[in-house]
Parts: sequence; structure tokens; C-alpha cells
Amino acid sequence: MGVGGTYMAIGYDLMYDAFSKDQRAVIEDAFKTFAVDPGWAGMNKPEFWTDSNANWNPICQTGIRLCCYMLYDKDPEYYGQIITTALNRQTHYYRAFEPDGQSAEGIGYFNYGFSFTELGNQADLNVLGTDFGLMDTDGIRNAGWFPYRISGTAAGVSIGDEELHYAPNTSRIWLASRFQDAGLAKLVYSDKIKSGSYEWRDLLFYDPELYQKAMSGTATMPQLDNYVRDIELVSFRNGWGTKDRFISIHAGDNQAPHGHVDAGQVDIQANGICWV
Repeated sequence: MGVGGTYMAIGYDLMYDAFSKDQRAVIEDAFKTFAVDPGWAGMNKPEFWTDSNANWNPICQTGIRLCCYMLYDKDPEYYGQIITTALNRQTHYYRAFEPDGQSAEGIGYFNYGFSFTELGNQADLNVLGTDFGLMDTDGIRNAGWFPYRISGTAAGVSIGDEELHYAPNTSRIWLASRFQDAGLAKLVYSDKIKSGSYEWRDLLFYDPELYQKAMSGTATMPQLDNYVRDIELVSFRNGWGTKDRFISIHAGDNQAPHGHVDAGQVDIQANGICWV
């Protein structure tokens, strides 16, 4: 419904002309039977994901919405009300990033949730010509900086489900493009060029004008000290280089989304090494 619906709808849109009339009928029936109808039933029940502020929300709402776009001309009234409902329900997820763009779910689930959010929002803009300003908030506008703010000088902070890894490389180029944030674009592109790690979305959301502007300018980083509400994570650093020093203290609720019994954890990173 969410993951499957999203990628099947994108694939169907790309390959539409290659399918016969009978093949299209089979695929469209599958969209309705396995994504749209159960998704609409879940919204009306409602299932937990419909008003959730976690990544389940955009994943499910995006898959349902994209399938509805594929079927819209079959029954505009039915699919239109589902699209409208899905758009409105997804704002619960957006509000979780207010006011500073940070998420209690951590970097991994931030990236997973936004990997669907960006596809859904881009589809809204392509099909409807607008997203009704639902993402034009301070929280979403600043969300692309979150992986940098919650990462140490050597690696991302490992709390809850998060593994220890250098996370900023996985921030969303789409967010930089969507809000024309040259500073964020410079950091993301620089990380990707340095690591040689790319994905198909980098090509899809590539903005040559933003790239030229970003790489010829200087990125303005957030303040050195940081606080993530809900998971109550505070961090301090003396700079943004890999040789700089970083310390964080996690004192939050172990019942936070994807949380572990790790409140009280301390991370110390310096000279490119995770010491604690």
C-alpha cells in the first residue's frame, strides 16, 4: 500500500505506453484492490498511521495518493476525496518537525520518511500544479539540515535504532532543491562527490542552476550547540570539521519512536574518532 503503491505507480507511469489495454486493466485493478481501497478503509477506521507523526504516515499516504493519480479519471469523485484526505492527514507528519526541522525518529527514519515525502510532494506538484502550501513551514524548510545537526564530527549519533555511521551524506538533495537552499545543496553535493555515493534521486532532483550557485558559494552552517526535543538530545561542538570535537548527551524518553533503553548515553568524538 505504501512502499509497493509508490513504486508501482511510478513504474506504471513510466511504462504506461508499453502496456496493452488488457495489461493496464489488470494493473489498475491491483492499484485499487491492494492500495487504494484498503488505504481508504484505514483512513476511515482510522488506522494508527493515518494521523501519525512518524514515518509510517508519509509512506502510506504517498503510496495511496500516487495510485489515486493513476486511477483518477476512472472515478474523479472517489479518488479526489482520497487524495484530499491523504494530503491533509500528512500534515500531522510535517508538524512533528516544527519549529526547527528536527525529528525524534533519528536520521535513518528521517531519511526513510522523506524518501517517500519527496516523491509524493513532487507528484502533487507535477499533477496538481501545487501542494497547497502544506510544506511551506519553518520545520520542513529546515529539515534538510537535521542530519548535520545530529551528527558528530566523525559519525552520526547512535541512539535508538540508529547504527553508528557517518550520516550527513544521506541528507535530502530534494529538500535543498525544493527550498532553493544553496548552503544545504553545497554540503550535500560535496559529501556525495567526496564519497562517490549517488542514487537515482540525485539525477531526478538535480538542479543545475542551484548546483552552480551552491558550489560557487559558501555554506552557512547552523549554530554549534544543538537540542532535539522529545528525545532530549543536547550536543556541543567547537566546529564542523572531522578533526573538531563533539559531545552529546541523550536524556530522553526510552519510549520515543524507535527508542531503546539508552537514556543517559554520552557520545564523545574528536580527531575523526568516536571515543565513547
